[in-house]
Amino acid sequence: MKIWPGRGSRIASRDGKVFIFLNHKAKCFHRMKVKPVKLTWTQNWRRMNKKVKKSDLDQKVKVRRRVKVEKAVAGVTMEELNKKRNERPEVRASIREQAKREIEERKKK
Repeated sequence: MKIWPGRGSRIASRDGKVFIFLNHKAKCFHRMKVKPVKLTWTQNWRRMNKKVKKSDLDQKVKVRRRVKVEKAVAGVTMEELNKKRNERPEVRASIREQAKREIEERKKK
């Protein structure tokens, strides 16, 4: 059973485990240390006694994988970004040095 937001109650044991219960009945059985497999209304009992179809158990939410998307940044197109990415480090270093020289020349004026 799914416990919807705003429903149920939580109990934290001394060892730090947090238990979430749907209702008072479930909480009392937990306190009395009754195993869920022994109670016919629990999911554990239904699984052990094969009352649930296999497809129902395996029904999980499909995880969406992250897909890499390359987007252009404001003022720079994708082609320019790819061109810069594929440049060799020496070429990049020379361009950087050239830009530094230009800035220094502007400051001298």
